[in-house]
Amino acid sequence: MSNSTLPTNALLTAATTEEEAANLLATGKVKPAEFVSWMKSRNGGASKNWHPNPPRLKVSEKGCVHFGGCHNKQFGLTLYVSTVEYLFSIRDEVEAFIRANNGKLARK
Repeated sequence: MSNSTLPTNALLTAATTEEEAANLLATGKVKPAEFVSWMKSRNGGASKNWHPNPPRLKVSEKGCVHFGGCHNKQFGLTLYVSTVEYLFSIRDEVEAFIRANNGKLARK
């Protein structure tokens, strides 16, 4: 991918991971429009985690990670950092579980 397809913000590069980009968005170091542009530029816009409504991440009053804008949810999801880290650590198992139970799981 050529650098000309990347957003102008120097913090978002072809080597930036989606987790790093989400953190930059959450801390206000990149603007939502820059984040969306960067996500679209990755793999021709085919990133499996890309969603047209970028996540709205913030620190809750109790020091937790708050995920706003989760698909069609009216309210966000708030988790302790240790829970988020644990979920990241078992990502492969969660994805395998979802694949194995795809027909039984509900989606909105």
